[in-house]
Amino acid sequence: MKDYENIANNIIKKIYPFLVLDLKSYYKQEFVNKTIIELGTGPGHIIEELLKNKFKHIYGIDISLEMLIKAQKRNISNNKLQLINANVEKIPLKDESIDIIISRGSIFFWKNLEKALRESFRILKNNGFMLV
Repeated sequence: MKDYENIANNIIKKIYPFLVLDLKSYYKQEFVNKTIIELGTGPGHIIEELLKNKFKHIYGIDISLEMLIKAQKRNISNNKLQLINANVEKIPLKDESIDIIISRGSIFFWKNLEKALRESFRILKNNGFMLV
């Protein structure tokens, strides 16, 4: 975890603004009044970038409570953010409740890819968008 945090802070973090720009170019809609979830949020670097946009609500889900604590510390003062300690194979959200799903680098940790993708599509709205 310590090595990951060091790599994330000093190397990978630099790509996250570009990831959000990619999301904007692919999604082709305004983020206003949209709900987004990041699957495998880790220490919250992508959420940090997402919070700079006008989302209605942002969820971050991670199976690691330690990572969510780091994400909470990084983004502590934002009321439109909700962090959830859960497995991507069983997301505690309602059907068709999310406009956008984003995930970078966590798919390799999903034990059952089929279950995780089924669960993702379950929470995604009918005209929703997913960037993995």
